[in-house]
Amino acid sequence: MLFLFIYFTIINPSLPLICWIFIFYSLAMGIIIAVVFHALIIHVRQAIYVVVKASNGKQYRGFLVSKDEDYYIVKTAEGDQLILSKQVDEILIENKVHQKNHF
Repeated sequence: MLFLFIYFTIINPSLPLICWIFIFYSLAMGIIIAVVFHALIIHVRQAIYVVVKASNGKQYRGFLVSKDEDYYIVKTAEGDQLILSKQVDEILIENKVHQKNHF
């Protein structure tokens, strides 16, 4: 059954042009989505676990997702926190190593 599906959808050159455009569009979008999520997973796995001490006395514990001249974005258990760099007193890096599961 799968071979008939492949034959009539992919190998059959008599399909209308709109079908070919839809097939190539679907394949291209699938590849683009896979590449974006792969890059996102690599970025998240390389994020640093930090403790950010703000000038108002709050401490934010989480992964440092983005750092700019004006702000920091920290992924905490409560959600993403946008912290202005003017409010940051200290940033401490904690060693949290990703444990690999060996099955």
